[in-house]
Amino acid sequence: MSSKNSILLLFCTALFGCSNSQDCKCLGNNEVLIQELKSTANIIKLTKVEQGAFGSTINLKVCDSSNILIEQIGLRGEDYLPTVDSITGKKIFIHYSFPENCNSGPTEKGLKFESVVLGEALLDSSSLKFSYTFMNKK
Repeated sequence: MSSKNSILLLFCTALFGCSNSQDCKCLGNNEVLIQELKSTANIIKLTKVEQGAFGSTINLKVCDSSNILIEQIGLRGEDYLPTVDSITGKKIFIHYSFPENCNSGPTEKGLKFESVVLGEALLDSSSLKFSYTFMNKK
């Protein structure tokens, strides 16, 4: 293969390599992988999406073992990033670390789904395939 063809092939791969939004291996513009967790059936990916002057959001992608997107939800990601703790069947456990105004040491309390979820998942949570439990861990 000539060097012109090699360069053209690399360019086309870079240009069209992530055109399929159903492929969990691809990252979009301004998107950075911050966590990946694998279970026997699923792969969970948290990616941070920079929004410029407006801060950032987090995409939580649930993929099957072949890296095909099953579900994606948007999460708050301004100053305190979420972390996926575990996956149990169709339940995904996530924690944030929000500051609290008490000196009583580490606390653990639930966060409301509506306080951390963005976009379509917030507007119609009944269509979600997975359930999400959010905890605030200090």
